[in-house]
Amino acid sequence: MPAISGAESAAANSLSMSATLNILIAIQAIKSIGKEKISNHDMDKIISFLSNDEKLMILTNQIKITSWIYEKLRIAIKRAQKCIQ
Repeated sequence: MPAISGAESAAANSLSMSATLNILIAIQAIKSIGKEKISNHDMDKIISFLSNDEKLMILTNQIKITSWIYEKLRIAIKRAQKCIQ
């Protein structure tokens, strides 16, 4: 297996950090709207800003999220996947 150079490692770290930042922004948006007030339309808008890798990070629990927010994100991501297929 080839060694990873410092530049490759930094690029991977940068990608991971920007993905985490995008997820944190999405989480904050959901929190700001509130559990009882957020609509499917709101959720669809929020997840539209997340990449497929970021959605996968959420679905595979790579990011620790409050359970109600995780559930809202999971449902919205699954709903979006059904629309694409």
